[in-house]
Amino acid sequence: MNDINRAYASFLQQQSWDYFATVTFRTERKDPYIAVQRVIETSGNPSRGFYAVEPHSTGALHVHAILAYDDMSPRVKEFMPYTLWSDYFKRFGRSKVERVREQSDVSNYCAKYVTKRGFHYEFSGNNWTLS
Repeated sequence: MNDINRAYASFLQQQSWDYFATVTFRTERKDPYIAVQRVIETSGNPSRGFYAVEPHSTGALHVHAILAYDDMSPRVKEFMPYTLWSDYFKRFGRSKVERVREQSDVSNYCAKYVTKRGFHYEFSGNNWTLS
């Protein structure tokens, strides 16, 4: 892992996260900015979100995200993965949403995309911890 990867991983690990998502588009997407904006629009207004776009070998894109929903009740958070999955699946196609179990694993996974050639990433939300 190079210095840029370490810096992103460190920043992302300072945050608390609730879910990890992967969205694969039913209709091929080639523009990473548009692809990630559509996923952000469908993510239910998280407190924080980090979205990394990864190209397949065919050039088609898919999006990885880590998401936090700080102001939700525990009951709503319990069902949020199913709601997100359903929304992503209806709009885009094959998707996966999982609860975050190990903060460092998810943060490192997303941070590794920062230095890939042709990589695109976005942040969303307004509840970030800076130290």
